[in-house]
This record gives sequence, C-alpha cells and structure tokens, in this order.
Amino acid sequence: MLATLVAALLLTAPPAFATDVSGIIGTQTWTKAGSPYVVTDDVIVGASDTLVVEAGVEVLADSGARVVVHGHIAGLGTELDSVGFTNSAPTLAWGGIRVLGGSAEFRHTSISGAVADSGGGIYVAGGSASLDLSHCVVSHNAAFASTREFPFSPPTLHGFGGGIAATAGATVSVIECRLESNSTNGTGGGIAVSNATVR
Repeated sequence: MLATLVAALLLTAPPAFATDVSGIIGTQTWTKAGSPYVVTDDVIVGASDTLVVEAGVEVLADSGARVVVHGHIAGLGTELDSVGFTNSAPTLAWGGIRVLGGSAEFRHTSISGAVADSGGGIYVAGGSASLDLSHCVVSHNAAFASTREFPFSPPTLHGFGGGIAATAGATVSVIECRLESNSTNGTGGGIAVSNATVR
C-alpha cells in the first residue's frame, strides 16, 4: 500500500527541474536536458535569431504567454521522441506561436492548449513568413475575438483559425499532420487562410 502511494506521488509530482524563459532571446537551443521549458511571459525570437527546440523537449506556457517569431524557430522532434508545446496547467490557456514575418519548421511536434484572436495554435503572417509542418499534431486550440490584436489580423469580430491561421502573404506547408479538436467562433476551426498560400 505504501509503495503504491509513493509511486502515485512520484508520477503526479511537478518536475524537479524546469527552465524558465521569457523576453527577447538570441540564437539558442532548447535541449532535452533543460526540459521542460516554462514560458512565463512572451518569448521573442529576433529577426536575425534562431530558436532550435530539440527532440524530447516539452515547452509549457503560462496563461497568455506566446512564442513570437520574427526570425526562425525549428521544432525538431522525431517519431520516437517528439517535441511538445502546451499550457503549463490544464485550466490555463497560453497565447500560441506567432510567426510574424519569420519562418517556422516543426517535425513530430504537438501544439495544444492555446487561445488567441487568430490562429489559436499557430499564427503566421507577412509576405516573407513561412510555416512548414511535418508529422505534427495541432489540437485543442481555439480562436476567439478579444481585445488583444495581432499585426496583420483580418478585420473581424470573430476568431480566425482555431488551430492555424495564415494571412498577409504567408506560405504554409502541411505534410501528414493531424488538426483535431480545434475551435473558433468565426472562420476555420482547424485552419483558416486569407491572402496566403497553402502547399
């Protein structure tokens, strides 16, 4: 009985080690050894910078916190060791990944638990902006209109793209991915596209 109780406590205990991240970051790599990474406030990847997220890394984001990409982000999960972006607590919603004129590539990566006006999970906008997804799961995200505005957002009083939103000349490639259980009070529960290219 005592052994069962101890095992249950160990399985539900918070991680003994976590790496808190926020603010403007330079080029860096988030490693499995430093995982989980807790996004306590917006993380901003500058225009000339790259954030690499290695296989096996878990990224947990606090309420409203976003990953904003003006440069490049790469989530490099594998079939046996994926990357995960999600909320830090089941009752909180984070702000998702925002690719604003930058580029993003995700392989074997899950993105869930985010809420925003546009592109609950991933928002990609701008003529030079691109998003490449391969073998990813984008699920349980939502887009609902609120007071928070994002650059290039379509003029609307309703959400746009619960899972993914692409607009303002962005390019999106989706290969063997699952978009499931995303929602919006407007257009495109899974993905919404306006003046963008999907390959």
